[in-house]
Amino acid sequence: MFRNSRILLGILFALLITLSRKETLAADVTITVRSNFWEGDVSSEWLDNSNWHLGNVIGQTDLPREALPTFIGPGRLIANGIPTEFFHFPQSPAILNSPFQTPSLEMDAFDGTSTIRLDPGALLTTNATVGVLPTNGYIPSGAIQPATVIFNGGQIAGSWSFQPNSSVVILADQIQGLGVWSGSPGNITVGQGGSFAITSSLTLSGVVINDGALTFDDRTDASRRYFIGGDEATLNGIGQLILTDARSSVISYNVVRPLTNGPDHTIRGQGLIQGLTLINRGTLRAEGGTLSASVVVDNTDGQIEIASDGTLHGALVTGGQLHGESGSTVLDSSLSNLRITGVVANTGFT
Repeated sequence: MFRNSRILLGILFALLITLSRKETLAADVTITVRSNFWEGDVSSEWLDNSNWHLGNVIGQTDLPREALPTFIGPGRLIANGIPTEFFHFPQSPAILNSPFQTPSLEMDAFDGTSTIRLDPGALLTTNATVGVLPTNGYIPSGAIQPATVIFNGGQIAGSWSFQPNSSVVILADQIQGLGVWSGSPGNITVGQGGSFAITSSLTLSGVVINDGALTFDDRTDASRRYFIGGDEATLNGIGQLILTDARSSVISYNVVRPLTNGPDHTIRGQGLIQGLTLINRGTLRAEGGTLSASVVVDNTDGQIEIASDGTLHGALVTGGQLHGESGSTVLDSSLSNLRITGVVANTGFT
């Protein structure tokens, strides 16, 4: 209610100034639009000019323009060229379903909606910063909501920097490689039926809710791909983090903090786990080759599985259960206080 009142007062203020200078405006004043500012108060369609600030003004109906930078967040109202104390806000998510490019994109995290959804057909090419706090003097009156990018079959290209106050939601198959990702999203959600293929590195500063698949795209070359944890990252959900190559799929860490594999979540495949302590409350499964987990694994509330074509190498495992299928191998590992079931070839574990 308070925000709506402020918006109304700001509009009335700008309108009064416009009305008081009607003749001058008609004869002399031109409007210069310097950015695409998303309002979304008519619909959520990206290419509907009426969803953009001033998009209904004569001479501005070609908004959004690809030549202009784009902004989603709280915007300060300007009347007669003078910044006021009033702000206007995005009213809905922005939905894109076709190619669009813009020199830059800023998505602010504030106490309102800052969301883009990329539907099939979308390719958003830009240099983006997602999840920064407002720098135009806006003071939130409620809890900060993350700036959110929803992948619903669309793609991104260019350079994308994700800040801790950002969120990534993946509802369909998404390949990271079309865009250069940097920074660290605050959280990532992969919905059922969705997948995300890591082609370079993905750094996490918070929680992954994975009900689909996080994978490593190792088809192009032998360069290493990294899933990097930060702070105390947790993998939750009923999905899987799938390591696809023993040489190039890497789970690592940029600080000395534990990575938690939550209940019902699975880490599986062949690859490297290094530089961290793994708290396994779900399932850790070596299959298709060697899973080199040269780390401490607290398996007290979890289970380790080794497939018939799998090898667990270098792990320091404590607690829980380890099950091996016929042909499975444990190599150069330390196992203590855990129950072993099935058939496991003893090749240098204690």
